[in-house]
Amino acid sequence: NLNAPLDIDDPNFTPPFPEFNRVRLLLTDAGSWYHALQLNLQKRFSHNFMFTTSYTLSKVTESAADFFSISEPNDQANLDAEEGPGTHDQRHVFSFGGVYELPKGFQVGTIIRAASGIPVNFRINENHNSDGFCCNDRPDLGHNDTFGFPPPDRPGNMPRNFGRGDSFFQVDLRV
Repeated sequence: NLNAPLDIDDPNFTPPFPEFNRVRLLLTDAGSWYHALQLNLQKRFSHNFMFTTSYTLSKVTESAADFFSISEPNDQANLDAEEGPGTHDQRHVFSFGGVYELPKGFQVGTIIRAASGIPVNFRINENHNSDGFCCNDRPDLGHNDTFGFPPPDRPGNMPRNFGRGDSFFQVDLRV
């Protein structure tokens, strides 16, 4: 928001475009980094059995959410503080699929998928830092991972995408 003050406590701040509440500037200077170890093991069909299994250990780091996200920076004066786990940072993903052929042409098979949780970005449900955007401000992270409102003179110190969602596990069977 080009109309937001860089210093919340500046009493002399005049927005450059006073006829507008917010002036949104979209930039393409953010970065995204993906690092992964991918393992795959396959057994082709023989002795009435086949399977494939894979595991991915990965890390996604980014300095902004994707272009179509409604996420705004917590502190527009410090965009470097936005670097953190990516929106799609799923550290562990495991999958297994197998088929066993029974007599008379019947088959049984399974697909198993397990994955760790994706990041969760905690926000305060108000425009705490007076930048013109509701709900982009993050809370303060206190001792023992407690959350609280930051003082009115600065943005919250909780990193972007600090939390983790639930893991996922699914088994499909077929005959």
